[in-house]
Amino acid sequence: MGRKGFVTGTVLLMMALTLLVVPLQWVMAFIMAAAFHEFCHYGAVRLCGGDVGTLWVGSCGARMEVEGLTIGKELICALAGPLGSLSLLYLARWIPRTAICAGAHGLYNLLPVYPLDGGRALQCLTELVLPERVGKIVCRVAQWGCLTGLLFLGFYGAFGLGLGFAPILGSVMVIVRVSNGKIPCKLK
Repeated sequence: MGRKGFVTGTVLLMMALTLLVVPLQWVMAFIMAAAFHEFCHYGAVRLCGGDVGTLWVGSCGARMEVEGLTIGKELICALAGPLGSLSLLYLARWIPRTAICAGAHGLYNLLPVYPLDGGRALQCLTELVLPERVGKIVCRVAQWGCLTGLLFLGFYGAFGLGLGFAPILGSVMVIVRVSNGKIPCKLK
């Protein structure tokens, strides 16, 4: 498998538009946090003996095509990115913006919603310990429970805490983002 890596034009356009709204320091912090997250996935795949083919960054996230992983090793690789992101919180004193972005990125990716890393990890766990039919039900219930909980948190923030419609908008954006199929990382 040939080794390739590329970034789509849509990502570059989105980054340019983001620079009009968000200060450069925060954009760079997010890029560094996301790159570290993917590097942790890459490192875990290589340490587990997998072969990384293509690393692709698009408007829906990152995708890394991988071969040669068992379900147990895929579980480790799925959790490596979020755990690496959360580990950057220890550096908050020295790189606060990057630590905040990495923490948010790591928590977002731990949501038990497929194809996010948390959903992939839950799927691997259920494949290891449950019958296929039961595992699919567990994953589906966890996904819809999580998305429903996010929506309720948005409504609570808007009406219970009086924060306006921003929490509802934020939760709906996350739900739409996840539901529209973030490109599965590390799957061929």
